Amino acid sequence: MNELTTQFSKYLCEAAPAWRLLIGRNGFRVEHAFAIALFSESKKRRMNAGTNDLVLDAVATLIGEHREDFNAWRSTHVVGFCHRFTERDFEIMTRELASHVESSDMVKRISVQWFRDARSELFESDGFRIFLGEFVVEEHPMHTFVFWLDYIEGMKGLADYSRWLTLKRNLTNLLRVGNAVLKRSDWQSVAVSIKG
Repeated sequence: MNELTTQFSKYLCEAAPAWRLLIGRNGFRVEHAFAIALFSESKKRRMNAGTNDLVLDAVATLIGEHREDFNAWRSTHVVGFCHRFTERDFEIMTRELASHVESSDMVKRISVQWFRDARSELFESDGFRIFLGEFVVEEHPMHTFVFWLDYIEGMKGLADYSRWLTLKRNLTNLLRVGNAVLKRSDWQSVAVSIKG
């Protein structure tokens, strides 16, 4: 990452009003800010919109929201600060941070944990876990989301279909983020853990 991109990450950790209170506490890291940006950007999209440029748009929005405050922070915290960052700087920083987010194992782990939490909130059943003695076989949350989206799609044309649209919207948002940060091979395998 170039110096400006590194400075922005540092700014998020040290000075960004929305993040300053969270980062560093209870294990909250700068990658959480990127994950939150992804989920927020996904919610803004139409239901049939894909994952094209989701990461890029999320990072651009995050940078755009902090642009002025970041420049002010740089003027007092960066030795040799000489200019406000330009559109070209903005584009370079956006591409670099988007690349970082797409390759970040931490963003993936955070997202998967949030997928598990969302699945628990959306579905009260524990049907995505099988207990085999001391082993637990757990379906990846993305499997659950795909199954239920397919189920809801199969209900099109039925009188009850409109009742399911809110759930469909939530699942679509989650699945869109998952498809943006995870490879299909990351979630198609079954996770096995030992009870402890």
